[in-house]
Formats: sequence, C-alpha cells, structure tokens
Amino acid sequence: MKRPGSIAARDKVWRFDADDVLWCCRMVVGEGEHTREGAAIVTACMVRRLAIVGAWPSLTRLLIGSTSSRGYSQPIAHQWRTVGSPERLARRARVRSLNMSQIPAALKAGVMDVLGGGKLPGPDAAIHFADIPTTAASLARNADWREEQSRARNVMVSTENSRRYVAQNGPLRVIPAPCRLFS
Repeated sequence: MKRPGSIAARDKVWRFDADDVLWCCRMVVGEGEHTREGAAIVTACMVRRLAIVGAWPSLTRLLIGSTSSRGYSQPIAHQWRTVGSPERLARRARVRSLNMSQIPAALKAGVMDVLGGGKLPGPDAAIHFADIPTTAASLARNADWREEQSRARNVMVSTENSRRYVAQNGPLRVIPAPCRLFS
C-alpha cells in the first residue's frame, strides 16, 4: 500500500499522515460517497482547499476543526457533535468512530489514490463540495462561485480565487512519499 505523500503551495508544505488518511476515509463515508472515484474526487477537493486557501495546519484540522475553529465536513466536524436530530447525532458519532477495518476497501483506495501522490482527480479548481440543495443555495449567495462537473455524488464548486490560483500555478499534485528501502 502507498504511504501518504505531501503537497506544497503558497510557500508551505503539508505532509499527510495516518490521521489524515483515517479522517479522510471517515469523511467520504459520512459524506455519502460510494465509489473509489467519488472518494478520490472529494478527497482531492479537500486537499486543494488545504493548499489553495492555506489556513489550516493539517488536512485533519480542515476536516474536523477544533474547539476554536470550524471543520469542513459536517458528518465529522467538531461543531456538529451536538447539533441535529438524535438519529443524525448517532450517525455522526458512528462515522467519527469508524476504524480503518470498517471502511469499505474502495473508499480507502480512493483516498489513497489522492494522498499517495500524483495529479488530483476532479475539477482542478474545486475547493468546496456539498449536496445539490446546499450547493444551489451557496451559488445563489456567492457570485464568484461556479459549479464544476465531476462524477462524485457531491457537487464540486470553484471560486474566482481558486480558478485564478490554478491559472497562475497550474493544477496541484500530491508529492509521493519517498520509498523506504530498509525499515
């Protein structure tokens, strides 16, 4: 199995680790992706957001947040742990507690297709995703946002800033981790 790589942007390098892999897997389960391709596209969207916006110390922190910052992915984010119906709260708690052996193999593979290195799949400037109703409301409020076509269940969205970043710097790539010849 590949090891997680890293991404460099805006004079910063983020090295992905086992926590990032686990939380990305939990995210794709919680966000309702069911295919390897969908898992890869959603994971790539979050990696792009991390690198282009650059406001988080790690991919895990972007996804789940902390007591002082909002996380991006509602099913796993800190701020949603006590908000919602009892059924939704139970589902979120279940998703947050999944271990790697409970994640479907196709979703793990999709996450590692991205975090293991190479060109990011999906729309090159997509830094947001959501379901169709949430995306429609967000597009109506944000004139510079644009829906991007992808094959994920969730809708991908780019912003004027993310499109400008890609136009100036080219598509982002995850740098594979170096091989270990000896352990």
